[in-house]
Amino acid sequence: MDNDKLKIRLGLPTCPLPLLEIDRKDESYYRMAAEAVPVILARYQEIYKELPKDAHYHMAMIHFAANMFSLKDKNETGPYKDNIKEAIRKIEDTLGL
Repeated sequence: MDNDKLKIRLGLPTCPLPLLEIDRKDESYYRMAAEAVPVILARYQEIYKELPKDAHYHMAMIHFAANMFSLKDKNETGPYKDNIKEAIRKIEDTLGL
């Protein structure tokens, strides 16, 4: 549905971005990311002054991707579901169900 979409304009201070069409439910994530990216980028620029600018951008992208994968691993419920299914199967076997 078009009502579920929203057009927003975000960008870094040095790099305006084109109008983005996003899911309305994700707006806050995009806005938080737009605030966080310059902070992380500035930190890498401060620490690694000798590197070219594009290296700082790549490091910031890797930083966010690593955090995303870390959160995904922490929220992975597959092993828990498998353990619960196995426990239920053992209980049912024990009770003769």
